[in-house]
Amino acid sequence: MEPAVVVDFLKDCTGFQMLPDQVLRRLSTKLSLEYFPAGTPLFVEGQSRIENIILIEVGTLQLSSESATVHNLEKLVLERGDVFGAISVLLNNSLSIRSVHTLTDCFLY
Repeated sequence: MEPAVVVDFLKDCTGFQMLPDQVLRRLSTKLSLEYFPAGTPLFVEGQSRIENIILIEVGTLQLSSESATVHNLEKLVLERGDVFGAISVLLNNSLSIRSVHTLTDCFLY
């Protein structure tokens, strides 16, 4: 994908809006877009390691938790421009704090 298109996408992503264009351009060269069909399990709560923060380009992800420590989260849907995995990477030793699967066909960075 063209770097300019990726930079425009990043400007719409949670947590990336305030980064300078120069940083976004550099970041755009390091991202790879991957396809996942609907119904694909991506992470299992408390078991899967998250190596990178996930950015949703196209599609929807379903998050769920069976942990009593995650309050007010029975099910949550993420879509274009949403980010997943930051808390797990930064605060939970890269261990997924929620289970995640694709609701629709997805293209993820």
